[in-house]
Amino acid sequence: MNRAEKLRLPILVAVILSIVVNVNPGLAKQKIKKPIPKGTPVLWRRPADISSRDLYLGPGGVAMRPEQGTRWLRTRVGSKDWK
Repeated sequence: MNRAEKLRLPILVAVILSIVVNVNPGLAKQKIKKPIPKGTPVLWRRPADISSRDLYLGPGGVAMRPEQGTRWLRTRVGSKDWK
């Protein structure tokens, strides 16, 4: 058996499978369409009671503030980025 005869069967199978998939799209993977959500999309809502919020320290309060031992190592020349 030479090389051409060994390749004949795999090539024939590949051609038949590609024809079957193209003719019958049910065998191919179909995209599932997601339902469109109803209503109006909301990006931001007005806060209900702004006077009760901590606008200085944020929602974490004193417990979530940065440590006092933090210091800057250096800044890049020609940049405002701190390292």
